[in-house]
Amino acid sequence: MKLYFYLICMFLITASCSQKKEQVQELEQQVLSIHDEVMAYMDQIMTMKGRINKELATIDSLENEGIADNQLAQQRLTLTQLNSKLDESDAEMMQWMQRFNGDSAKNLKAKEAIIYFESEKEKISRLKQNTEKNLEEVKSYLDL
Repeated sequence: MKLYFYLICMFLITASCSQKKEQVQELEQQVLSIHDEVMAYMDQIMTMKGRINKELATIDSLENEGIADNQLAQQRLTLTQLNSKLDESDAEMMQWMQRFNGDSAKNLKAKEAIIYFESEKEKISRLKQNTEKNLEEVKSYLDL
């Protein structure tokens, strides 16, 4: 009887560990999937920054020719702010990637790894939302 009880306990412990390892792998995949989505936005960010810089260069040319008014000053301010938001999104992504330690997290106990990947999923999800918001704002302003 004791042998059966022991075997059942071992089975339950093994099954629990296996489920936690699967949960760690699933969370890691979710984090990496969101990361890949945000990385796709990095090309858009660079394209939008190029468009903004062209607009700013046009404003500079007009001002150099003596054409300056409040509307151009407002456009310059708005474009500069939008450019800063795109820089912020890019910098946040680079910072997140530098701090992400997925390989090290795999060496943690399953419970600790789950906590780590859940935290990273939350961070990269917020970063994705912020990046999408910034890109949408730029596209709206540039009528894209």
